Parts: sequence; structure tokens; C-alpha cells
Amino acid sequence: MGKPLPTYDEEAVERGLLALAECGGNSEHAARLLAEDGLPIDARTLRRWRRDTYPERYERVRQEALPRIRQAAADAHLALSRRQIALAGEMTDRLAHKYGEIPARDLAGSLRNVSVSSAVHSDKAALLDGQPTAIVRRDFGEIKRLLRDKGIVLDGTAVEIDPAAELPRAAEPEPGSAETDEQAAEP
Repeated sequence: MGKPLPTYDEEAVERGLLALAECGGNSEHAARLLAEDGLPIDARTLRRWRRDTYPERYERVRQEALPRIRQAAADAHLALSRRQIALAGEMTDRLAHKYGEIPARDLAGSLRNVSVSSAVHSDKAALLDGQPTAIVRRDFGEIKRLLRDKGIVLDGTAVEIDPAAELPRAAEPEPGSAETDEQAAEP
């Protein structure tokens, strides 16, 4: 018979599941991080916890940690992007000053690679931060067709309004209403 399996208290299980979540479910990587942190848990144990023993608990921990994990990844990508932007600037300066000494093909290729890498990290940081990474333009006809495909029909007639025409005034608030109290409080 083999040696007995180690037992772990609730705190160790929670730390193990959190490490798994932070490592994207990679039990080998999580086991290394935990060992470095003084909590040796075998990768097979972590894998078993994720798949068989605590799958719901792992998913809960993962969902709770996901925003923080994404923010950390976005911050790391943004930091890399900033460093690479600075490096691209330095390389551009070097190319301008050493143009005659250094083969242009060497610096130009390096500059291109750093610029592309910077763009990738900027895009990844925006994506992980929940920012838009693309501009999508649609004309009204396309929007109308997409709505029609979903069963939403726009039926009506547009009326041109003279921009110089005066708009009707809003009704005066009744005395004692919240709107009148707010207006009285304004300086």
C-alpha cells in the first residue's frame, strides 16, 4: 500500500484553489507558486480538487478572483506597452543619430518589432480593462436590416423639423415639489 495522502485544512484548500485560478487552471504552475510561498501541494492534488473534489468551489473562487486577475494582466500589458513605446523612441533616436554607422536594416526591423509588440500589449491592456479595441461603423440601413432579422420592425415616417423653430417650453413645476426645492437651493 502507498503512503497516505496529505491532508489540508480549509485555508490551504482555499489558497490552493485561488492559486489555480490565478494560474488559469494550470496545476503545475500553481503548485510551483504555492511551494515558493511555503505551501507544498502536489499538482495532481490541485488537479483533482479542480476537477473532482471541489469543482463548484473552484469555479466560485475563480469567478471572484477573475476581475482582479484580469486587472493585474491589463496592468502588466500596459506596463510592457509603455516600456516598449519608450524603447521604440530610443531606437528611433539611435537610428536618426547613427544612420551612417549602423545598417538601417537592423534598426528598422528592431523598431518595427518593438512597435508591433507595443501595439499588441496596448490592445491587450485595453481588452482586459474592458475598453473598446475596435471601432465598428454601421449605417442606418445596416442597423435596420439587423433589427429586422431579429424580428424588430421600424415602421414610421420621419418628419423634418426646422432647427430655427422654438421648442415648446417645459411645464412649470408645481409649488412645493422636489423640483422647486432643488431650484431654490441652487446658488
